[in-house]
Amino acid sequence: MDPLVLVLVLLALGVGLLVIGSSIRSRSLFSADRRRRERERREGGRIGWVVLWLLGVPIPVLLVLFLLRGCT
Repeated sequence: MDPLVLVLVLLALGVGLLVIGSSIRSRSLFSADRRRRERERREGGRIGWVVLWLLGVPIPVLLVLFLLRGCT
C-alpha cells in the first residue's frame, strides 16, 4: 500500500473519531445541564420551608400548608 494512501486513511479515521467523540461529549454535556436544571427546579421551593421553620412557624402548621398546596 502506498504510504500516502495510508496516511490519508489514518487521517480520515482520526477526523471521524474526533467528530464522533465531540458529538458524544456534547450530548453528555447537554444531558448533564438538563439534569442540573431539573434538580434546581425541584429544590427551588425547599428553601422557603426552611426559612419559615427558622422564623418560628411550627412544624405541624408547615405540614398542613404543605398538604394544602398539593404536596408539590
